[in-house]
Amino acid sequence: SRIRNEPDQFLAILEQGGDIAVHTYTHPYMTTQTNEQVVAQLGWTMEIIHNSTGGHVLKFWRPPYGDSDNRVRAIAEEVFGMKVIIWNQDTEDWSMATNGTTMQAINASMTQWITARRRPKSPGFIILEHELADDTVQAFMDAFPVMKSNGWETKSVALLSADSAYQNSAGTGDGTTVTPDSILLSTDNGDDGSDDNGGNSSSSNSARVQVQVLVLVLVLVLVLLLLLPRPPGV
Repeated sequence: SRIRNEPDQFLAILEQGGDIAVHTYTHPYMTTQTNEQVVAQLGWTMEIIHNSTGGHVLKFWRPPYGDSDNRVRAIAEEVFGMKVIIWNQDTEDWSMATNGTTMQAINASMTQWITARRRPKSPGFIILEHELADDTVQAFMDAFPVMKSNGWETKSVALLSADSAYQNSAGTGDGTTVTPDSILLSTDNGDDGSDDNGGNSSSSNSARVQVQVLVLVLVLVLVLLLLLPRPPGV
């Protein structure tokens, strides 16, 4: 919902070439949500970004607090085609406002992570940081030259596992060729429903039924949303 509240900042990030991903609509703990609520959290966010960026359909999402499980991840991937992104280091800069950490502590942690592993560089780091205040932004700015001087390559998380942050665009950022589309449903995972011995796989059939149920739920939720008063667009 911050896109609605800060549309200029959102569009500036896109125009500067930043990749966009889903972080939910109201920032809940996702494992506490019902199936319908998970669909709403992801679907509302995908829609407002889709409508605000010329039709980008997103490929990745990051769960608030890192809170997800197999059920939530399955809904995100099977209904919306999105894969989850999780960090492996946390600066805890989000706690600076409540004195949970300090600039000095963040700088010390970042320096330790960056300098402790000179070789090899794989696996690398996905470091959780926020642009909540001037100090949290400054923490990254202080760490960036240390990363470069220690031989680290920095890139978009999307480019670690794909060539784009979007399902219907071959590039990243604004100005890329987008194939306008509605939210894409994943309907075929290449599984013919049989196991290695030629028998039917009950788990695959069960998963397929669950996906079909979720798709029906999605359709019902979207119909209900269309009947409700809509929030102002960006």
